[in-house]
Amino acid sequence: MAATQEKSLFLANLDTLKAAGLSGPATAVLRIGEPVMTRTSAEEPGGPNLLQGGAPLYTPDAAQAAFAQVESYLKRPVRHLSTFTGVPEKTELLSHEAIRKVLGGMQGQSLNPTPDPETGYLVCFGLGLGLHLPLLQQALPFRTLVVVEENPEFLLHSLHTVDWTALDAACKARGGRLHLILSKDAQSVADTLLREMRGPEFPMIDGSYIYQHYTSPFLDKSIDALREAMPIIEANDGFFEDEQIMLDQACRNFLRNDFFLLTEAPTPRPLKPMPVFVVGSGPSLDRNIEDIRRNRENVILMSCGTSLRPLLEAGMVPDFHSEIENVEDIGTIIGMLSREHDLSGIPLIAANTVKQSVLDKFDRKILYWRDTVVPTRLLASQEDTLSMTGPTVTNLAIRAAISMGFYEFYLFGIDLGSPDPDRHHAKASVYNATDDEYWKSGAAMEPFVIEQPGNMGGTIYTNRPFLLTKFFFETLFSRFPNHHFFNCSHGVRFEHATPIVSSTLEAMPAEIPGPELVDKCLGELTDVKAGGLVPVERLEEYRSALVERFDNLGALCERASETDFDTLLAEIRSMIAPVSYRTEYSTKSAVDTLISGTITTILHFGYFMVRRIPKDDRPRFMSLFTEALHDAVGAMRVRALALTDELIEERRAQ
Repeated sequence: MAATQEKSLFLANLDTLKAAGLSGPATAVLRIGEPVMTRTSAEEPGGPNLLQGGAPLYTPDAAQAAFAQVESYLKRPVRHLSTFTGVPEKTELLSHEAIRKVLGGMQGQSLNPTPDPETGYLVCFGLGLGLHLPLLQQALPFRTLVVVEENPEFLLHSLHTVDWTALDAACKARGGRLHLILSKDAQSVADTLLREMRGPEFPMIDGSYIYQHYTSPFLDKSIDALREAMPIIEANDGFFEDEQIMLDQACRNFLRNDFFLLTEAPTPRPLKPMPVFVVGSGPSLDRNIEDIRRNRENVILMSCGTSLRPLLEAGMVPDFHSEIENVEDIGTIIGMLSREHDLSGIPLIAANTVKQSVLDKFDRKILYWRDTVVPTRLLASQEDTLSMTGPTVTNLAIRAAISMGFYEFYLFGIDLGSPDPDRHHAKASVYNATDDEYWKSGAAMEPFVIEQPGNMGGTIYTNRPFLLTKFFFETLFSRFPNHHFFNCSHGVRFEHATPIVSSTLEAMPAEIPGPELVDKCLGELTDVKAGGLVPVERLEEYRSALVERFDNLGALCERASETDFDTLLAEIRSMIAPVSYRTEYSTKSAVDTLISGTITTILHFGYFMVRRIPKDDRPRFMSLFTEALHDAVGAMRVRALALTDELIEERRAQ
């Protein structure tokens, strides 16, 4: 290829990247001064290649190497295959009811062992010169192409060689996208893949292709990070029933309580010169409790969920207590504990969605807008929300303390597992303070069957929900590199948190007494009076948006029984925006959040089944599937409008 043609191709490709929202990689390429590698074209002796120190990277050349590699891959492609083990018989979730209806009508149906070749994604680890990309796109029917690369210089040479505009156009023609992750941080790659694979093609993860172009420690680690993240990537995107509860409880909390509102301040709050001990109720809290007591007077002590009882039983009243869950169990636990101890003087940090029975036990209430949930999408603005507060109460405690200005953290009892698979909580936690089998089991906790490296060495046994928590902890720690995180727990090891033996800790005498610092934190927050955050006009707008969306979904379901699954997906995607792509705070976004998790769960099931069912049986499946989806949509409509009408009536009555 002549130099002028290469230059034209390069400039056109840069424009394509920028138009695709990939300005970061494009800028990284433009910043390269003198390339280390040289590039040869197909017209030159030896064919297209990359040379480093005069030595070719491909043998015999890049084109032949790419063809041979792709040819070998196609014989045994690496695919991510989702699993489906059925749904519980006793749950009343609308998504489970829909799935049970379809399965009931398809009893005895045979399934092919592997799905159709069509799928949502191809994730390519390693770019090199990139000649394998058009070959893969021509051979495999995926929609979205995601390329992971650590070396900007490979992208520089690829943009001079491969038609990225054609790659992008082919993805769009299939209903997908082109995405490029240029990073040297495997955790960042995992974070980005989590967002991208939970994007518009989220229901079509099953059967996605995984391709590795070359090996390197970074790419190997990135692939491992993707494998670890896949259970998280495929996790449910919320569900209708839970979102209804959160809308109900958040609105009524705002209507009935005075409280302090914790938001992300426009400018950082003043730094607080005192270390924070964040305490979970994992088994290792038992061995750390005396070291916490020894340093108590010189630290801010934060209890998280069920760690409140072990601390109070040890004679330590925390400076803050945190709660995040909206379930009845939390109200039960707090009620039990309030009969043993006076909780009223402890400042409570809680999600806007917790139960009123929890708030009732604390005089000083700090609420925050829990991001991504319906009431926050409906009633807040983006700058009000506090991101990365979940999925557990321990995540919340650290994130809230960061927002209040603290910067030095020590983690206790945040084990996320145990060296003994049968031990799940500290001895003094509520789980071990009763003969009730439900609590003794860890409130029906998943068994610890997954092995992970221990923070203090050895092996820790954990489960999938705790792996999700670990992932979000590591993301939180990496987002605040100027803060200091020390892990004193004897549980799983966290990236970006330094292991430290608690017996070595000796907190310096405090510059400001703890109670005075707590008062200072509260004084920096917004004081909100009951009813101030729930305008009736917003609820009425939300009701209108619900009616419009359910009308459209109902009409789609009625006409979809005669179509194929791909056509249904193409039409429904605009009505169920994925959570990772919701950036606005509006009535539309609130409706998206309300319905998308349940509908996406049903679509995941449908996509899994329809591509394994013999083709002659697919029309019968589609008839059953669209009928079940239509019933679920109808039930959501009735329940959503009923709750909204109740909230409008209560707000008007104030």
